[in-house]
Amino acid sequence: MDCTVITGFYNSHRKTYDYYSKYIKMRRISISGTHSVDKTTLTNSLIEVLKDSIDIKLIPEVARELHAEGFLLNQDFTEWGLVNGVTKCLSYGRNICADIILSDRSLIDILAYIKTNKSSKIRKKYLELVEEIVFEESKRFNYYFYLPIEFPLISDGIRALKMLIIKKK
Repeated sequence: MDCTVITGFYNSHRKTYDYYSKYIKMRRISISGTHSVDKTTLTNSLIEVLKDSIDIKLIPEVARELHAEGFLLNQDFTEWGLVNGVTKCLSYGRNICADIILSDRSLIDILAYIKTNKSSKIRKKYLELVEEIVFEESKRFNYYFYLPIEFPLISDGIRALKMLIIKKK
């Protein structure tokens, strides 16, 4: 094989190689749990404490962004909201690079909410698609931490507190 072909291939794929070699070294940590268990407080505190000693970044919770953009959540979550939420999660995961990436929730949380709330606006095929995407996304995270409910829930003004209380009983 001609050396110029090999060199051209190498140079044209160098950016991709650099991205993936960095990606392999990253540690991705997802903090999961229902609303109001202090996931955001924990992730923000960890970043504040560690930011001067290590390259650490945050993947923010997308539910608040979706709500701010006018998407309905809980039992009224739609397929279009689902597609936008999944796209945001995947985009953050692809575009944020650091030694440690903390995720304030992940796609597994979206899947849990869909299954728990049983929105009639989400067809079975969409649910199956999200399950497959969650399976693939799980390969990108090194650790998942679940924060359980350990105190009375406080309404965050976005999610259905009443439904969580009913389902907890």
